[in-house]
Amino acid sequence: MPILLILGLLFTCSVHANSPYQNATSVGMIVKNEWHDSDTITGVGIEAMGYFNQSPFGFSVSSALGVADVRVKDRQRKESYTTLDTGIKVGYFADVFVYGEVGLDLFEMLFYDLSRSHRVAYNDGLYLDTDDKPRNNSIDGYIGVGAGINVEPFKVEVFTRYRQIDSEDWEAQNSIFSGVQVSMMF
Repeated sequence: MPILLILGLLFTCSVHANSPYQNATSVGMIVKNEWHDSDTITGVGIEAMGYFNQSPFGFSVSSALGVADVRVKDRQRKESYTTLDTGIKVGYFADVFVYGEVGLDLFEMLFYDLSRSHRVAYNDGLYLDTDDKPRNNSIDGYIGVGAGINVEPFKVEVFTRYRQIDSEDWEAQNSIFSGVQVSMMF
């Protein structure tokens, strides 16, 4: 998967090189924070942009290493974990921009099989799965919309995301997060 991200960055840079938006930025660093009540997800990362047919319509690929601190559905405790939010935005990217986005937690996707451990018992030469507990550990993902302004070299955007966050043993209390992202583009 990291190879796909690198290839995506190279592709967006080559698309950008042929764009009439020569002064527009193509690769940058991002800082983001999103929240719902006391739940927070904070991260830093990279973003690359490309345009369709030499127009302001385009896409952005980003990946941000972060820390999430979310309340569990039973509301008696909070869970903290590391996340690698990786996603794509598609929209109108001019001085004022709007977009739709979709993404997932790349860490959870990469280590998904490791987190699905089962207790196994050896019985007469056969391995039996003795863990009959139902699994509730989907790969965390999100879908959202956002808008912002581009004042080179900075971009400031606000967004709202519907997030699916869970583990084998818990599910997040909140699923709607709002946030702010600041980017410095090169």
